[in-house]
Amino acid sequence: VTYLGTLYANPVYSPQPYLDALERMPPSWRDRIETRFIGRVAADAAPLFAGRRARILQTGFLPQREAFRHLEQSHCLLLLIGTPTVHSGKLFEYLATGIPILAITPRGGEVERVLVETRGGWCAAPDDPAAIGHALQEIYDCASGQPGARPFAPDPDSVAACSRERLTLELARATGLLDHPKTGD
Repeated sequence: VTYLGTLYANPVYSPQPYLDALERMPPSWRDRIETRFIGRVAADAAPLFAGRRARILQTGFLPQREAFRHLEQSHCLLLLIGTPTVHSGKLFEYLATGIPILAITPRGGEVERVLVETRGGWCAAPDDPAAIGHALQEIYDCASGQPGARPFAPDPDSVAACSRERLTLELARATGLLDHPKTGD
């Protein structure tokens, strides 16, 4: 499981629900999971990692190429969005990789809507450690090819609709920018 970006202790971008869910998992499951956090850990979030039994690797900042190599080697990408009304550009970057996403986010929010539409991953509420653990088990079963595992089959057309290029083009059309002739500037 890999997270790419800055971590904070605030409820919107906190790794605490994920870390707490890992701690609650039986050791036989928890020990199968390595979680990599790539990027800065804000000072207020650093204590959240203390004393954890889970296998956690904090790499700090990495060159972009190396960070993306870590993403490509992952079985799952971790998204932390603790509010139902927003999502981040990271969601769309993660979707573009084709790797399953585990989003720790309120149910019924924007992130869940996008993941359901694209079939890009799993969602679990930050206040439901059992659901987070269950999602991790499903992702593990899927990645390891367990019989009867829920398949991961993103919808390529829906994922393509979320690309930066397509969204920029839609914004340009919606704002009328495509209707104006170029001025040569």
